[in-house]
Amino acid sequence: MRVIICGAGIAGLTLAWWLRQSGWDVLLVDDADGPRGDDHMVHLTRPGYDVIARMGLIAELRSIEHHIPEITYVRRDGQPRGRLRRPAFEATLDRREATVMRGDLEQVLRTALNGLVTIEFGTTVRVVRQTADEVGVVLSDGTRERADLLVGADGLRSRIRRLVFGPEDLILRPLGYETAAYKFKDDAIDREIDGRFTVLSAPGRQACIYPLGDGLLATSLAHQTVDRPLRGNASTLLHEVYGDMGWIIHDVVSHCPAMPLHNQVAHVDLDRWSRGRVTLVGDAGLAVSSLTGWNTPLAMASAFALTVALYEQHDLRTALNSYETAMRPAVQRHQSIARKAAKWVVPRHQWQITTRDALVAAAGLPSLSRLLRPVMTRASKSIAPL
Repeated sequence: MRVIICGAGIAGLTLAWWLRQSGWDVLLVDDADGPRGDDHMVHLTRPGYDVIARMGLIAELRSIEHHIPEITYVRRDGQPRGRLRRPAFEATLDRREATVMRGDLEQVLRTALNGLVTIEFGTTVRVVRQTADEVGVVLSDGTRERADLLVGADGLRSRIRRLVFGPEDLILRPLGYETAAYKFKDDAIDREIDGRFTVLSAPGRQACIYPLGDGLLATSLAHQTVDRPLRGNASTLLHEVYGDMGWIIHDVVSHCPAMPLHNQVAHVDLDRWSRGRVTLVGDAGLAVSSLTGWNTPLAMASAFALTVALYEQHDLRTALNSYETAMRPAVQRHQSIARKAAKWVVPRHQWQITTRDALVAAAGLPSLSRLLRPVMTRASKSIAPL
C-alpha cells in the first residue's frame, strides 16, 4: 500500500512514522524550503504524550521540555495580579504531559523518520485526480504520482482540503482572534520576567513572555481580529495593536521580525474528513483553536487513530469511517468548548480579565488545586480516543 502525505508538520510527521512502521510506502511532501522551526510553545497533553510514548520517544521529549516554575499574571505596571506556581498547576494536570517548543517537537519527529522516510521539501500537490482504484496527483515540480491514499496534513490553510473539499470561506470558521509568536534576546526583559512565564492582558489583547534558556526569550501574542486593511506586514500590525499595552510590551514588540509566525484562530467545519481516497489529519481537518493548546495533541492523536483504522480494516472506506468515528466526537466537543473559552483566554472586557486573574490567584491554593484536578484530567482524557 502506498500513501502520499502533504505536509511535514506534527500531524504529517507522526502519520508518516506510524504508516511506515505498518509497512506502507510513504511519500511525504511539504511546500516549505526546509523545516520551519515554529517559534511557539505547546503543551503536549495526554493524547499527544501517549502517542510519543508508543513511538519510544519519551527520552527525546524530555530532552526538549521546558520547565516553567511559575505563571504570573501582571497589571499594566508589571505588578502581579495572580500567580500560579508549578506545584499548584501541576496538581491539576495528568502527569503524562510536557511543555515544549513546537519546532523542537517537529525536530524530534524528523529525527525519528531518518532512514525510514525522506521528506521532499519545496514540493507540494497541485492537482488531484481520483478513480475507484487509486488517487493520482501532479506535484509542483511536474512529477506525477499514484497512491492508494492521499492525506492532507498541511495545516489550517490546507491545499489538499481546498483542492478536494472546497474553498476556505465555506469550511473555516474564524473565532475572531489572531496570534503571533517569535523568539528574541533582551537582557533587560530577561531580568524583568525573572524566569517566569508572564502574562499581561488588556481588553481584546494578551501578551505572554517566557524564557527558553541561555538568554533566549519567546513571546506569544493573541488579539481580537482587527477589522481593517493591514498596512504593511504582520510586524507593522503587531506594533499598532500592542505598542501601547504598557509595562515591557513595547520593548517586546520592538524585537518582532518582519515576518513572525502569524495565524488566524479558527476551526474547521466539515461534515466528513474523507472524500474517496483522500482524507485529512491534524489542523487540515480537525483544527479546534490555537488559543486552547489542543491542536497539537489532536494532530498526533488523529495520525495514530488513522493508522490504527487502516491497520484493523482491510477496506479503505471502512477504515476511513472508523477513523472518523474514533475522532469526531472529541473534536466536536472541544470545538464547542473552544468557542466559549476564547473570551477567557483573551478577554474582551476588563471585568473578564479581573475575574480570570482572581481565579488564577485562587487556583494557587492547595485546596482548589485538589478540586480542579478531576476536571483537568477528564478534559485531557476526553481527547484520547484510543
